[in-house]
Amino acid sequence: MDNKVQSVFSKEKCKSCYSKIDFAQLIYILMDEGLLFFDNANEKNNRSKFQLFLENNFTYAGDDEGQSKIKSISRQFSECKGYVYKVKQIKFLNEFIAVMQERKRRLESW
Repeated sequence: MDNKVQSVFSKEKCKSCYSKIDFAQLIYILMDEGLLFFDNANEKNNRSKFQLFLENNFTYAGDDEGQSKIKSISRQFSECKGYVYKVKQIKFLNEFIAVMQERKRRLESW
């Protein structure tokens, strides 16, 4: 394997423009809707694998304008599931849908 590619696989993490809670919401929604999964037969195992995968492979937009490591995302996943956070999730979905609608408009105008 090429050294550059091997280096990317071993060290570099995928970066996100989202805050930790918004990043968790994005992944949780995709996971909860069955669009992304590791184990679609076992919800608890699937969630555990996702959490580990995200912690090992992604960063999020931290408060200091830089990227922050995801040390644990369990609390944020729990918040996504809770009824109290329904309003936050609806707000996130509205913003995400707006981005996707803009992308669709750009594609249609080609």
